[in-house]
Amino acid sequence: SEATMSQSGFDAASPLTQGISLLHRRLSPYFTPAPAGLPLPAALLEALNQEHSRLFVGPGPAVVSPYASFYLSAEGRLFGEEALRVRQAYLAAGLAPARLGSIPDDHLALELEFLYFLTRQALLSLESGDDTTCQQYLARRQAFLRQHLQPWAPAFCADILQGTQEPFFQGLAMITNEVLAESATVSQS
Repeated sequence: SEATMSQSGFDAASPLTQGISLLHRRLSPYFTPAPAGLPLPAALLEALNQEHSRLFVGPGPAVVSPYASFYLSAEGRLFGEEALRVRQAYLAAGLAPARLGSIPDDHLALELEFLYFLTRQALLSLESGDDTTCQQYLARRQAFLRQHLQPWAPAFCADILQGTQEPFFQGLAMITNEVLAESATVSQS
């Protein structure tokens, strides 16, 4: 089927465009043109906080787990072998999570932050003319995507889409999944 292009030039049917549309649909009723930095309304924050708790925390069993160990271990255990492997990747890059030991190292937010770090270091190296270091960071980035994020993040995003009707979290899941898929494609080229 032929992709349709929106006025912005993006494929209107792409998961990225759909995810952004979901976020826009959820947030736009709360905003009219206003100065940047306007805080989110308390009612929206409360609704998002409640849905976040239901999805990821509980009470009761969480609907979705943001930890790689949950998806990659047979028993769905946290602080598992995957958390240790991810920690080794962080330490090999000279990093340690700020809250080491209080949040498992394989939390999606930490893994995405590490991916950002590797990308940023590659760009800084390229800007300074250090192509060798840039290539080393890009190789680490590709390996991290392949070894740590790709094996579980798509299932996590699919679980969010299945587990919530909240457009904000649906949009974030679609955007996250699409950005990681595109990152893997870019890393391979």
